[in-house]
Amino acid sequence: MDNGQKFVIGPGITIVQRGLAWFAEIETGREHIARDLQTTDYFEAVERALDLARNPKGREVVRWSKAFAAYYEEYAPLYQCKPSQSKTRGILNEFKRFLDKTAGDGDLPIAAVTRERIEAWIRSIMPTISPATVNSKLRILRAFLRWCVEKKWVAADPTRGIRRLKETKHDDKEHTLDEIARILKAGKKVGDTLVTDFFLLALNIGARPGEIANLHVEDVELKARVLHIRSRATYTIKDRADRRLKLNETALEVLQRRVEVVGDKPDAVLFPTRKGTPIYSSNLSHRFKEIARKAGVERATLYHCRHTFATRSAAHLPQLVLQQILGHSTPDLTARHYIHGAIDQAPAPPEVGGAAMAKPKA
Repeated sequence: MDNGQKFVIGPGITIVQRGLAWFAEIETGREHIARDLQTTDYFEAVERALDLARNPKGREVVRWSKAFAAYYEEYAPLYQCKPSQSKTRGILNEFKRFLDKTAGDGDLPIAAVTRERIEAWIRSIMPTISPATVNSKLRILRAFLRWCVEKKWVAADPTRGIRRLKETKHDDKEHTLDEIARILKAGKKVGDTLVTDFFLLALNIGARPGEIANLHVEDVELKARVLHIRSRATYTIKDRADRRLKLNETALEVLQRRVEVVGDKPDAVLFPTRKGTPIYSSNLSHRFKEIARKAGVERATLYHCRHTFATRSAAHLPQLVLQQILGHSTPDLTARHYIHGAIDQAPAPPEVGGAAMAKPKA
């Protein structure tokens, strides 16, 4: 790069090299800003010039570490359950490591997180994970950056315009009726009533495995045929949105059986360990997969029960109702993951014209 050359790096933003030093010239429409960027590195000059353009009056520059800490102090405790907080923390740290690797080690200003950098990160992770997982990571990063926009630390959402990747819908996330019968038969044969009851209840209420594992006797209203999904001090449900589910005959029978097993104390756990605490997800998953293998259903997971319930229910229930039952924050989430599978379950549309219009002659 020759001395004295100018490089336009954005609308109204130019950097100029004079000797070894870099300077910024910024036209805002109302004023002209000229500033020594106090660096001899081209890429650092670009970052500082862009930051100056976003923050011409010299307000405090909020860097990633400060924004990240504030997010977990102000936002996460109010709106995220502990598993969601942990997942969000992991993904944001993953993105930060990418920034450190590609933009140089250091604590970048949050305003320096550009669309180009986000798209570069997406390209870097695409070869190793599914499109659905990429979209999930992008959704979490987008929520964090939009919160930063609300705090006025970023002028505009840098993820705006970044489209979700096209996801391949896998039909094997639902259990077939034959597979369900085989798993129940295998569970009965090995005598693991707790796991088979859990499996059968999950198929008939569509709750998340963690929600079912933390059910207590007080959550069940047998006479009213109602089950409450609640947050507790020891377990926070996703989005912290308690909900009330109506029970069909099978679900009612399972819950009656569980209450008989654990007793009628309100705080008794319906699916307990030997100590009376909620069963661990790893233990439950291991026991279920052992039964599924004996049934010859290698791909089965307890979370597939939720998909099975949702796909079958989507053919009969309005989308907004299904959203409430599943505990989704938006109808779009329900549609994206489950409505597609309801097509095969839905009845044929009514006939219009053709044979439907033909009338027999008197």
